[in-house]
Amino acid sequence: MIVLFNEYFYDLAKIATRISGIPTRWIYCQWYHETGGFTSELCVTYNNLGGITTANPTELEKSMGQPDGSLWYKCFDTKEGFAEYFGNYLNYFEEDGIKDAVTIREYAEALKHGGYFGDTIDNYAQGMKDVELRCFA
Repeated sequence: MIVLFNEYFYDLAKIATRISGIPTRWIYCQWYHETGGFTSELCVTYNNLGGITTANPTELEKSMGQPDGSLWYKCFDTKEGFAEYFGNYLNYFEEDGIKDAVTIREYAEALKHGGYFGDTIDNYAQGMKDVELRCFA
């Protein structure tokens, strides 16, 4: 796994941090993991760095299925707009312990408890940790 630090996306993660209080490096690692290094079609074309979904059908309804249920991937006009949305979105996980997390694993556990992702906690947290080790060690 080659991981290269990307200052542009780190600066976007800072926007989400200012709103949510979640450490910038965790958000960056999460987005990197979610987007395959910021290369997924969802990231590049639709400005969605976190697999955020909506109950309302979107233009992605036919072109890109959402594997975790009957929702559709949300499209964003800009990556900056996504970062602001995401910062606010993370605040919904406060009751799941996201604000008490002191490790990436605890952050992932809070997201999983709140239903954010369908992957296993072990795989999701390890993907984020791998990025952290390569970018911030």
